[in-house]
Amino acid sequence: MNSTSPSGYIHIKDYTLRYKLIRKYKDPLLGETQLHKDRNQPKNVLVKEKSVTTQEQFDNEINTCEFLSKLNNVASFTKFHGYTYKVNSTSKGDACLFYEIREYVDNDLEKEVASRLRNQVIIWVFLGY
Repeated sequence: MNSTSPSGYIHIKDYTLRYKLIRKYKDPLLGETQLHKDRNQPKNVLVKEKSVTTQEQFDNEINTCEFLSKLNNVASFTKFHGYTYKVNSTSKGDACLFYEIREYVDNDLEKEVASRLRNQVIIWVFLGY
């Protein structure tokens, strides 16, 4: 699978050094994920693992990650920390494990988004917008 290095890409070696698996986690929106500890900061992240087998699927994942990284400036969305991937060569061809790294929130995601929207409105009112 070929890729340039768009924003948000984390080399697989840096990923394995930075994040430590805590446990599997079932997110209401993302489904099966993994909860990881960020060794560089006092926070946890969610990692969504996907298996891709074609260049088209790989390109779609890259495009999705680029879109998610653009949403980082929107206060009501959880932050997208980046992505990485590793290619596994087999006798049937290449398969790629793709990892999306996202902000972990203790709340249900819907409640968290609603809370952030409320806080954003309060700030706007406070600032006189």
